[in-house]
Amino acid sequence: MEDWVKLMNYWVSPKPVLPGVWRHKDGGVVVRAHTKDPRSGRLVEIKKHLPEASPSQGFAWLEGERQKIRLEQTGPARSPIPFHEYAAQLLERKIASKTITAASGKTKWKYALIALFKAPWAEFYTDKIRHADLVAWRDSLPSSATYERIRRVRKTDPVSGKVKFERERVVEVKAYDTTTFNGWLDVLSTICASMTESTSFRETRPRASSASRRRPTNRMPRTRSPPRGTRSGSSSPR
Repeated sequence: MEDWVKLMNYWVSPKPVLPGVWRHKDGGVVVRAHTKDPRSGRLVEIKKHLPEASPSQGFAWLEGERQKIRLEQTGPARSPIPFHEYAAQLLERKIASKTITAASGKTKWKYALIALFKAPWAEFYTDKIRHADLVAWRDSLPSSATYERIRRVRKTDPVSGKVKFERERVVEVKAYDTTTFNGWLDVLSTICASMTESTSFRETRPRASSASRRRPTNRMPRTRSPPRGTRSGSSSPR
């Protein structure tokens, strides 16, 4: 009677029958292996119970899964830095070269990078980020955000009549402004254009029209003064 040990949360044979393949107590095999993901540079674990597979079939399946991950290495050479490092360095270069000088521009980039660095592909190498990754992230953006802040509340003691101030936590849910999303996507577009020098990633959310963004004015339209040496209404010199 074969002894069984609990390994990887499965009851399997004490030793693998093939590299990365163990027999399962209830039938079939359990396969496990580690391989490096070329998109992030991290080790990825492949583990699965194949109840109907023989050891040779389990080994073939495991090699096929490892090959799928290795195929990511085909294509252009891998960038030595991930997206979040590239984006931070790009911002530093833009500030150093005076491309971004206004405080509003620095603030826009700051909050945009905070949002972008939360994306699942922020740790991927720059040449391993697909357009589908960006689209999926864009479509998953929430329509609102929850904010917590502390405010001072003035209260009067009903007995002594003394006034005192207490701190109170306030939780607010605010809808994102369209310009907030557009700011994030504009920064992402600039980063992608710098990485690929090709068509940048653009958003499809509706933007406010230029007419609606234009501030109303009460100024009269300027008129061109007649040139010197001419009378009003006449084009001939004096």
